[in-house]
Amino acid sequence: MCLLFFLYITQKPSRATTQTSLAVATRFRRFTYDEIMKVSHKFREGIGRGGGGIVYKGILPDTREVAIKRLNEVGQGEAEFLAEMNIIGKINHINLIETYGYYAEGKHRILIYELMQSGSLAKNLSANQLDWRKRFEIAIGVAKGLAYLHEECLEWVLYCDVKPQNVLLDADYNPKMAYFGLSKLFNKGATENFIFSKIRGTRGYMAPK
Repeated sequence: MCLLFFLYITQKPSRATTQTSLAVATRFRRFTYDEIMKVSHKFREGIGRGGGGIVYKGILPDTREVAIKRLNEVGQGEAEFLAEMNIIGKINHINLIETYGYYAEGKHRILIYELMQSGSLAKNLSANQLDWRKRFEIAIGVAKGLAYLHEECLEWVLYCDVKPQNVLLDADYNPKMAYFGLSKLFNKGATENFIFSKIRGTRGYMAPK
């Protein structure tokens, strides 16, 4: 009986553990669930879907339009949520998505981002809406964002999931990288080999090695 209890408390993520892990995100607003329901109009307008969850459009009381990412239930989305909060609490760059707040109670894990009006790079490429000059400018912006993560942060951030679906475009088609659930932090200047416990990335976009 004691063994079963020990396994339960060591394997089940507690609310206290989650909130402690979110201490890194104190610069973000912590929304209530009622506020989330009002901002999202009860999750009425879905604007995107991925393996990690569904994204909805919302409007804050100050009239800012936002994207509300509702992750899968705890157990599936918990690791991605904590990883993303840990990363975005440490970064700030013009080519990285801006986060406004979050909600984490019970089974709910929700992130509130700035809304990128032109959608993903993947959508725009498939619709053939970008001329070559704009594509070049987007590539430069993405490269600047990656250079910041790899070289200029206080801690190195390995993004691990570069693909058109994760590059979002604003109304003027300026790019911002989003979705840091697969990213990993490393101490800057560390000389040890980078070791991952599992493969990170999306098939078809990962480096061959």
